[in-house]
Amino acid sequence: MVEAKQAEIVATDFALDDEVRILPTPGHTPRHYIVELSSRGQTGIMTGDLLHHPIQVVHPEWSPIFCAERVASRAQRIRCFDAWTDSNATLIAAHFGGPTAGRIVQTRAGRRFHLNDPDPAHA
Repeated sequence: MVEAKQAEIVATDFALDDEVRILPTPGHTPRHYIVELSSRGQTGIMTGDLLHHPIQVVHPEWSPIFCAERVASRAQRIRCFDAWTDSNATLIAAHFGGPTAGRIVQTRAGRRFHLNDPDPAHA
């Protein structure tokens, strides 16, 4: 892509169009990004390496040993979780061991990752 001059290198948030954006979330790596998809009033977030396990919603300060910059990684999780809690954003977390699509909800006990119901009859 680079050789064919089809690549566009971006250093900040970037909107491909009205439905696809990439947003910088440095921490896991200095140039880590998440992908935000928006359509028909719904938002999906591909979290990449921002989120490795649902427990990080409860404890955003917990970073895996793989994070290059743990303080920045924690700050990005807190910033994103603040924005996504009780919103219509569905998180698609690549590293979870089971179902991955869900939302962050605020409970009396704190934030929790709530799996989306895969059965459309329950929607």
